[in-house]
Amino acid sequence: MRYLSLLSLLFWANFALGQNWVQQEADYLREEEYMQKIYLLSDKDDSYASIDCQSFIHEVKFFSENEVEKVNYLISDYECQELYSDLLYRMKAGKPTCLLLNLDTEELMVRNVCQ
Repeated sequence: MRYLSLLSLLFWANFALGQNWVQQEADYLREEEYMQKIYLLSDKDDSYASIDCQSFIHEVKFFSENEVEKVNYLISDYECQELYSDLLYRMKAGKPTCLLLNLDTEELMVRNVCQ
């Protein structure tokens, strides 16, 4: 329990220290199963993120409300499959989901809440 508390504290401390983050809250997803591609969409605005595990280059992309690409982050095949499975499970289970990318450390995370 202390370990989880320490991780939570470190996570929120990083936000407080002003590190550079991009995030996408997911209220629902659209899946292109045959292409192994997921779109994380929000009810609050038109921004979205896409996770593409089918193409030769596996990537996570974050888009602004006017569909301009904000960030394109490349990941390994293994990371892509893990992220894809985790996001599908969380969304189908009705769990709150937020995809976060720390641009300074290149750490990609899935959390319950966005900052």
